[in-house]
Amino acid sequence: MTVGIYARVSTALQENGNQLDSLREFAHKQGWKVTHEYVDVVSGSGKKTRPKFERMMLAASQKQFDLLLFWKLDRLSREGVRKTLVHLTRLDSYGVAWRSFMEPFFDSCGVMRDVVISIMATLAEQERISISERTKAVSCGR
Repeated sequence: MTVGIYARVSTALQENGNQLDSLREFAHKQGWKVTHEYVDVVSGSGKKTRPKFERMMLAASQKQFDLLLFWKLDRLSREGVRKTLVHLTRLDSYGVAWRSFMEPFFDSCGVMRDVVISIMATLAEQERISISERTKAVSCGR
């Protein structure tokens, strides 16, 4: 099976090496071949473009890999339930499976998949809002 890896950090001050190393090692242990890696350094809130994410989705639409492996759902998207489900549904429509490394219950198989994804996407969006509020509070000197 060929695998595309997607990793994201929110700022240039964060390291993405731990994500990449773990994802590569996991894929290797599964006997999967990593053929593509996409790494963005940008917030996952949907407010800024993510060029590597867009390239990854284009490659998926062209069936350049069989499975997309990402660290956690919030590394893939913090855009809320609807947009996150749209991304995962697009991957499904391309015939590309997907899997979260840190959340093994998030893969493209399973009857409870949509329920779990909806809950986790909501939590990821709430975390993004909390981070934004904390950042604003600090910058305002509160």
